[in-house]
Amino acid sequence: MPQGPRDAASLTHAQSEIVARDAAIHAIYERNPTIAARALSPADVRHNAATHRFSVVESLLNTWPLGDDLDALDHWYGRGVRIVGFVHAGNNQWADSSRPALKRGDRPDENGGLTPLGKKAVARLNDLGVLIDVSQLSDAAFDQVLALSRAPVIASHSDIRAIVPNGRNLSDAQLDALKAKGGVIAINAFSHYLHNAAPAAADGAAPPEQRATVAELVDAIDYAVRRIGIAHVAISSDFNHGGGVVCWSHVGETGGVTAELRKRGYTPPQIAALWSGNVLRVWQAAIDARSRTYRPKVS
Repeated sequence: MPQGPRDAASLTHAQSEIVARDAAIHAIYERNPTIAARALSPADVRHNAATHRFSVVESLLNTWPLGDDLDALDHWYGRGVRIVGFVHAGNNQWADSSRPALKRGDRPDENGGLTPLGKKAVARLNDLGVLIDVSQLSDAAFDQVLALSRAPVIASHSDIRAIVPNGRNLSDAQLDALKAKGGVIAINAFSHYLHNAAPAAADGAAPPEQRATVAELVDAIDYAVRRIGIAHVAISSDFNHGGGVVCWSHVGETGGVTAELRKRGYTPPQIAALWSGNVLRVWQAAIDARSRTYRPKVS
């Protein structure tokens, strides 16, 4: 969900929108049972693949529509959500974003990272066995999630700050912390975070936007692999709202990414780990860390 103004009317609209989006996700596999199926665990993903069906893994990015209701996490767990990220572009009542909405009155680090509600949410998500997504979080919030979580986490769509110095990307220290936690960064095919923009012309005119290439995407993968090891790296498409790179702008071009990985010497088992194995491992670790006594408050 995109972050909107933090007022009652906008929140009410967002709460209606999140219900509609959830229904649309469920319709994918409910209306197409021979080619798609819901996945609530890595075992489900493997079963669906063995039966030649796509897996639909539901995630929630931006907990703003949940209001201040911690138990809403249980409700969405009951609906099938298995990955949760607290923020998108803008701070909310759960955490600070790496991209505060300054035009809407956000202040950088206004919450000091996670709010008290956000800190409680880390424990609740751990209890549920939901994988926490640290992409989009401010640096302080990122650090706090890793300190509080008893399970590994994922950065589901992030890139490398050492390549493109943008606060949305992860620093070397964050990569190291993610590895120490047993987590995974999924390198994101989003040009703005992979490719340094050309400087403005002498007359001040902005140069035409240049999209990143598959080679630049794999450059970022290479950097992460060298820094933290291939077991902690994955790949993210991010095709919606401007994602994708030259020669990987839709699913049909995915083979080009694999070809570039092969060209650089990655083996078939390593490529399989990047495309799926590492994400499935970290998701299973979150499930394994869940509370054996907590009972979800599913409505």
